[in-house]
Amino acid sequence: MIVGDYTLTDIIDTGGFGKVYRAYESSSFKPVAIKVSLKCGNKLKKEAKLIKSLSGCQGIPEVYDYGKWNNVYYIVLQLLGRNLYRQMLDNEKGFSLSCIIKIAEQVIERLKYIHSKGIIHRDIKPEQLLLSISGEEIFIVDFGLSCKYIRNKVHRPFKSQVSTAGSVLFASLHSHLAHRQSRRDDLESFFYTLLFLRNAHLPWEKSIHGLEGSSKWNASYSSKLSHQHILFYNWPVQFSQMFAYIRKLSYEETPNYEYFLNNFREIRQKMDLSDGFDWPVGRIIKPSSCEISSNGQLQPYKMNSDIKFISADIKETKRNYKRKTIHLPLKHKHLRHVKKLTESKINVDIVIKDYLTCQKTDKADPPEIMDKRILDLAKSKNMEDLIEDHRVCIVI
Repeated sequence: MIVGDYTLTDIIDTGGFGKVYRAYESSSFKPVAIKVSLKCGNKLKKEAKLIKSLSGCQGIPEVYDYGKWNNVYYIVLQLLGRNLYRQMLDNEKGFSLSCIIKIAEQVIERLKYIHSKGIIHRDIKPEQLLLSISGEEIFIVDFGLSCKYIRNKVHRPFKSQVSTAGSVLFASLHSHLAHRQSRRDDLESFFYTLLFLRNAHLPWEKSIHGLEGSSKWNASYSSKLSHQHILFYNWPVQFSQMFAYIRKLSYEETPNYEYFLNNFREIRQKMDLSDGFDWPVGRIIKPSSCEISSNGQLQPYKMNSDIKFISADIKETKRNYKRKTIHLPLKHKHLRHVKKLTESKINVDIVIKDYLTCQKTDKADPPEIMDKRILDLAKSKNMEDLIEDHRVCIVI
């Protein structure tokens, strides 16, 4: 498939506004990623301009080109590696605490920079955090739902009864309540992401199984609310303190990013944790772009959407990598959680597909009347410390 000056080889991911392909530039054979859409031209153009305004920061992908070719709108982006959800599955369990700290430090720095430019992401989740080619850096991607919270040097005013946006599993409580999002919501979603990457599941996954639309959002909100005070109970105490700090941020308040970074450093020092990831760094990801045969003709690689890793000490055939991806051990916490839910034999492909389907950008209309059980729970003693005012927690 040809789009402008680029040849598409295979699909990487599918989102709410289009599909992302691995590709190469026809003239230079440079490997790239291309996000294409047949309908969301204005949204892709807005996303491209927004990412360009963030250029110069580590962990933000470069935009090489964007435009329209025939009836296809596209953005040409820097080619990156796997997302952290796929990496966690390959790890066969949740990440270690030292790896979580390393991820957290990098992402907080990225969010600090993004927010300093007057922009919020609004859809932080494991699939939006990608590894660099070498595996040494974390990139934040997919700014399709991002927006500016600063207009004419003034913070956008608080507003309720707005449409929810983002991913239901990682959405903030304010998003569930149909409040306009701000910087605090990115941070809350990120801490849910850390929780998932460490534990390999979230406590409210079971509550939304099989639900759609508003029912799914309301069930997730109710379950999230009931788990707020115990989310990080078996983590270093600093995580509970940081999460409580996020929950008490007011709508326009500027988060203290150094507070998070200092806490991460303190945890590492006191627990004598290593400063590294759970995967080898310095790998070379061989993009499925193209190769040139002996007769000088271009031959695209015929690979699936998963990435093939090649390094001096790690050589894995496509066949072996595919086998490892499909046949995950049932001891994996995420899959074991789903097994309890279904009480039947697990098809791993279905489990992963179900999770990714749930993670697609989703919207729900603001609830007209909140479930009485949610109100009763919100008024209970367990939630007294979290209820500050309408901008901080919930409306009673």
